[in-house]
Amino acid sequence: MSIRKYLFVLPVAVALVLAGCSDDDDYQAAAPLKAGNEQVYFAASNTAKSIFGSDDTKREVSYSVVRNTTAGELTVPVTLSNTTPGIIADDKVTFADGDSTATIHVELPDTAKAGDQYTYTLSLSGDNTDPYSLLPGGLSFTGTAVVAKSARLLCQIYYSDGATSTASWYEKAYDLGEGIYQLYDFGNSGHTIFLKVDAKNGTTTPYVEDETDIDQYTDDHGTEIGLGYFLYPWGKNSSKGAVGYVYLLSNDYNGYSGYDASTKLGWFYLSQWMLSTDANPDYWATFNFEIQE
Repeated sequence: MSIRKYLFVLPVAVALVLAGCSDDDDYQAAAPLKAGNEQVYFAASNTAKSIFGSDDTKREVSYSVVRNTTAGELTVPVTLSNTTPGIIADDKVTFADGDSTATIHVELPDTAKAGDQYTYTLSLSGDNTDPYSLLPGGLSFTGTAVVAKSARLLCQIYYSDGATSTASWYEKAYDLGEGIYQLYDFGNSGHTIFLKVDAKNGTTTPYVEDETDIDQYTDDHGTEIGLGYFLYPWGKNSSKGAVGYVYLLSNDYNGYSGYDASTKLGWFYLSQWMLSTDANPDYWATFNFEIQE
């Protein structure tokens, strides 16, 4: 076939394709949004995984929903799907007049016990949702709720002088397995820290999951001391200061923390710690704890 014949066939083929599209009986234009659509969606700040203790009497998760206006009261339908049996959730969410944020509640069954895990999906619908825009948290949210074994830690801080110490106190914790304990209200601060105990190596490592709460530094006061970090459970601008932890670069040296699996006693060094508004915190101290199931 000559090139002239190819050029003749091309516009005919294009016309056939266009005709086929226009004659598609199944094609429908997207429905227009209702005038004044308030674009309700899940807040991006919602946490996908929630943890409860086996002795918690209230096992309810709250999720934030946002709209792009504050005028008038508004109710939006909520659908629960893909759920583990026993989960209960609100079937609607209501914004009060003047509020741009509302809350959806999800409840675990009374029969939930340690080791149980629940999953569920919440979906928003109705004339005030916008399926065509890329909104921060979306119109559907999938969450997981885990029931962990409850534990508590008897804690005390010993000063570097070896003679004085703070009063002891209890921290409520969740045993997450693999030697990880979550202290979800550390020092009654409302903030969460984790302790990783290693029975084999006899060490304890505290950490937080949000790296913005860790201020790493290099300590040049000793040849063996390497990196360390401060935890800010009350926030960096709080008068209560920081809880600092110092550790060694050498993985086979455990002189800066300890853990005994037989007694469930552990400790780790603190640097520049402060659990009160004391203006002169002790530079060196140890955080000691006993895990009580």
